[in-house]
Amino acid sequence: MTLTDLSVKHLYTTFAITAAIILLGVSSFFSMKTELNPNIDPVVVSIFTTYQGVSASDIGSLINEPLEEKLGIVEGVKKITSKAMEGKSIVTAEFDYDKDLDVAAVEVQNVVNLVRNQLPSDIDEPQIKKISSEDKPILTIAVSGSFPLEEIRTLADNEISDRLQLVKGVASVDVFGGKKREVEISIDKDKLAAFNMSMSDVVSKVNGENVVIPGGKTTRSNSELLIRTPAQYDSLQPLEKIVIGGSSEGLIYLDDVAEIKDYYEDQRGSFYTMGKKEGVAVNIIKQRDANTIEVVKKVKTTLKYLKKQYPEVNFVIVDDQSTLIELVVNNLALSIFQGIILTIFVIFLFLNKWRNTLAVCISIPITFVFILTLMKFSGLTLNSTTMAALLLSIGMLVDDSILVIENITRHYEELGKSSLKAAIEGANEVGLSNFSGSLTSMIVVFPVMFAGGFVEKLFRPISMTLFFAWTGSLIASLTIIPIVMSLILKSNIRKKEFKILKGINWIGKTFIKFLENSRDRYLRYLKIALEHRAVVIALGIGLLIISLNMIPLIGMEMVPVMDSGQIYISMEAEPGSSLKKTAWITKQVEKNLDNISEIEIYSSQIGTDTGSNTSSITGANGVQQSYISVILSNRNKRKRSIWDIEEEIRRNINKIPGLRSFVVRELGSTAISTTKAPLVIKLSGKNSKVLEYMAKGKYNHILDN
Repeated sequence: MTLTDLSVKHLYTTFAITAAIILLGVSSFFSMKTELNPNIDPVVVSIFTTYQGVSASDIGSLINEPLEEKLGIVEGVKKITSKAMEGKSIVTAEFDYDKDLDVAAVEVQNVVNLVRNQLPSDIDEPQIKKISSEDKPILTIAVSGSFPLEEIRTLADNEISDRLQLVKGVASVDVFGGKKREVEISIDKDKLAAFNMSMSDVVSKVNGENVVIPGGKTTRSNSELLIRTPAQYDSLQPLEKIVIGGSSEGLIYLDDVAEIKDYYEDQRGSFYTMGKKEGVAVNIIKQRDANTIEVVKKVKTTLKYLKKQYPEVNFVIVDDQSTLIELVVNNLALSIFQGIILTIFVIFLFLNKWRNTLAVCISIPITFVFILTLMKFSGLTLNSTTMAALLLSIGMLVDDSILVIENITRHYEELGKSSLKAAIEGANEVGLSNFSGSLTSMIVVFPVMFAGGFVEKLFRPISMTLFFAWTGSLIASLTIIPIVMSLILKSNIRKKEFKILKGINWIGKTFIKFLENSRDRYLRYLKIALEHRAVVIALGIGLLIISLNMIPLIGMEMVPVMDSGQIYISMEAEPGSSLKKTAWITKQVEKNLDNISEIEIYSSQIGTDTGSNTSSITGANGVQQSYISVILSNRNKRKRSIWDIEEEIRRNINKIPGLRSFVVRELGSTAISTTKAPLVIKLSGKNSKVLEYMAKGKYNHILDN
């Protein structure tokens, strides 16, 4: 018994299974993760180490070299890069694609533990970070107000971030910029010497006082209580009266030898919105399996409550990754819907039978929800790649069905069989042919799904989606189509159909006549071509050669370019530049941005922030570096493309002195997130002056060519 026999003879069972597939498909569509592109990032783990006050050359020899040497023995490491800056080291290991990111992070941590004794003892503990595009902020909120920056930073750290952290799907909330509160104790050395005390005496006393001391526990018959002695200070007055020693004249207090004031930490980074108001950036990072669009909607809802709760605080969204994702997915979904409508219309024109067209109309959406169900359970996401594959598969969904429909119609009309018998025998007759054709197509994409490396990461979602489309099309043609055709052919409305669909039927007949005329013309041209075979072959070879020579003129891209409306500018000032100088350079860039009418909003991150993950993600890892996020107006409302605007920005930045390097790129400009530019040239050597001289020579040579 064939699949068609089972489906047609067990009608209600087939209906129940179909209903279950529809429910699963609809549920899968609304629960599937939505993103811009599939995750094709390589497995990258970085080691961030801070060593305050040490030069870049010493960082390289004391920290980078021992780490690089040991990382080379880790299995699966493909490339190791390091960067030495004043007071900071970044060593990055890139692994093969088949390496698990979590396993790679553990192995890198083991390497750090192994070489820890070889590193300077007074460095900050090295931090291991997994680098992935999924860990980038999906939403950046600028927080500002009329009160001091240290108060805004405290509010963002303690109140705002805690509230946003509770939103479902949020993995972490990262705060950047502002000023962190700090109590500064300025000790008078002369007074300290007069009391015959040392600096270490004062430090030990302060540390010993400002603590919470556990006091054990007390047990009663029905309860147990913990005892602790809170000795942390929340104001300056208790600090001033810390007893640090004694003399014949009495006790010595901290304010006898020092000046104590409420201050803030040494600022190493700052954040600006539109180059004017300095504030604090609150970056929202989603969980890896969360839906970007849904998380952003929930965060925006929470933000409305925060605005009501803190009316004196200004909240401005300066970067929203969900906007582009929603735009791309919605446009592709609309294209899929339009493609289905056009496919049905074209099928009607060629078949010229409303019954056959109706069968296709019913099978296409059922096949689509079946594909979505398979995508959900296989771990695929809704993104530009899989949606494009769905768009391509529309035509494939009807290939098998049309063959089955035509054969069933032949059995019914020409052979005079009953609707049920025609449906079963007609489908069974071409079932093997359908299976062979679909299997041939499936085999083509099957190797790509297991190619390994970057090729597998990039093309596996497309291949799997097409594989599911062919599978769904084959099953629908052998199950849904025979059932629908048996019911339609059984219905007794043949006499009425031409009255109801008279206009549409006229369009179909007109199109058939056009095809017949086109066929006659084609046969005449074919006869001429066969009579002049040599000329036709020569023309074909000539067109092939011309086409091959035009490929360099067209250009090649790994992924298609896209006017995303979001521009990112990364800059690095000359070595030794202070935060103030980097801020000045950034301000000059911002002045140029103010003159570009297509820009809606921009925000700047200058320098770095201790403990902030955003610094490593954006590329700003020191006081010499800054990062600007630019949002353009809708591309339908501006005359210039994003690439024209980028070129203007590059020309303006080139005129600013004090810059060592800069990169201006749009969102999605490279296929892999670790690729900084389409062309990267690296020069290696020990003499930095020679390298700089050669680099400038290479740069000028590239510009000249």
